[in-house]
Order: sequence, then structure tokens, then C-alpha cells
Amino acid sequence: MKRSTFTFAQLMQLPLFESLGKALAVGLSMIRVNVVSPGTIRTDFNWEGAEQEKREKAYEAYKELCVPGRAGHAEEIGQNVLYL
Repeated sequence: MKRSTFTFAQLMQLPLFESLGKALAVGLSMIRVNVVSPGTIRTDFNWEGAEQEKREKAYEAYKELCVPGRAGHAEEIGQNVLYL
């Protein structure tokens, strides 16, 4: 599967955001700091112009790489963020 530069750049930012969240949680101990790192989410945002078959292949390949065994949905992330 060919990966795009945009996806690679996003991947490189994940550890930065997680480290920033931990640093803020320690440095701002008087307030709560939450970091949401949902993984792959089924949206049309990154797939402009791509065929549906290509999208489905990518999501199928992702199933084998993640613990839940599927890509998430934007509504799930929204519900979790609202809960926090």
C-alpha cells in the first residue's frame, strides 16, 4: 500500500502530541489535561478524489494493525470528547 506524505506527517506528530499532553498535565497540575489520540477514523477528509474501493482496501489493511480491529467513526470520538 502506498502511503501519502500527508499521512506520514500526521504519523510523525502523534508522539509529539502525546508528550505535550503529559508535559502539560505535570506542568499544569492544578487543571486537568486530556489528550485524545483516536487512530484511524472513517471520514472523507483524507480521501478526496480516491475511489471507494481504494478506501475500503486501506480500512481492511488497518484492521490487522489495530487493537479494536476496525477504524473508528467521527461520532464515537465526539461522544468521548464530550464525556471528558
